[in-house]
Amino acid sequence: MKEAYARFDIERVMPLHVETVAKNTACRCGEVLRGIVTPHECPLFGKACIPTHAVGPCMVSVEGVCAAWFKYGQGRFVYGK
Repeated sequence: MKEAYARFDIERVMPLHVETVAKNTACRCGEVLRGIVTPHECPLFGKACIPTHAVGPCMVSVEGVCAAWFKYGQGRFVYGK
């Protein structure tokens, strides 16, 4: 960015420090996305991981696999039969 526009550079005007958070290794979202396990098989599903307090990306939005399963499924789906 040119010095003439430095006053618009938010990193110069107000430095931001973001804390890193350790990944929860119990989250099985990667396996859910690959179809290896169903959301119900994740130990966090419906307990520590709910739509209002998502642990993994699958529960974050309404398009997420776990979020849809939580809202509409709750284990009522049977896959592969």
